[in-house]
Amino acid sequence: MAHSNHVIIVAGGSGIRMKSQRPKQFLLLHGLPMFIYAVKAFRQVLPAIHIVLVVPHDYIEEAKQLLKRYYPEENQIDFCVGGEKRFYSVAHGLKKIKEYPGDLIAIHDAARPMLSCELIRKAFQIAKTNGNAVPVIPVKDSIRLIDKHGNKAIDRKNLVSVQTPQVFEAVSLKNAYTQAYEESFTDSASVMEAAGNEIYLFPGDSSNIKITNQTDFDWVKLFLEKRNITC
Repeated sequence: MAHSNHVIIVAGGSGIRMKSQRPKQFLLLHGLPMFIYAVKAFRQVLPAIHIVLVVPHDYIEEAKQLLKRYYPEENQIDFCVGGEKRFYSVAHGLKKIKEYPGDLIAIHDAARPMLSCELIRKAFQIAKTNGNAVPVIPVKDSIRLIDKHGNKAIDRKNLVSVQTPQVFEAVSLKNAYTQAYEESFTDSASVMEAAGNEIYLFPGDSSNIKITNQTDFDWVKLFLEKRNITC
């Protein structure tokens, strides 16, 4: 049996930090709803990939309509409802996947619309060899650790920022998500690590920023106006 590729695009956020009445992943960004950038990128790199889109409960129908309007050739997506935490959103998405040994599952933030096709290719290639692949970029700013005793400088050379898409061997990922939720589960890599899996890091892309506030949104919008993102 040929191995299959899957991606869960997490678009279940509420948009609170954007101070928007609608979830940020549905806002138009240079003429497209934000979540569609990820859909198109994964479909272009891996035409047969199984895509699961996780969205807030009240936006399932809107997501379907936006996809039909802005990307009508895409009709193979599975939709599911997000959870209270990211952990539960991914867990819900995993229920839409019938996995087999050797399959790979990517987890990607819909709020990262500028992911490159090259980053997707690398993530799947590395995960195929190593069992997982997590993109990271160096921390550029000076870093200080704050605790109850005050604050102190720490060496940034041993620190990295973690991005998505994160790609994992499917059976291992599903097994990891049978754990009870912990506050430390900020991404799928932390869930996998807690289940005893070693995490394989590779260089990410500094342009692959996560939109969390209006400043991020405005910056990405300006960037897209000046550059065509193609694969």
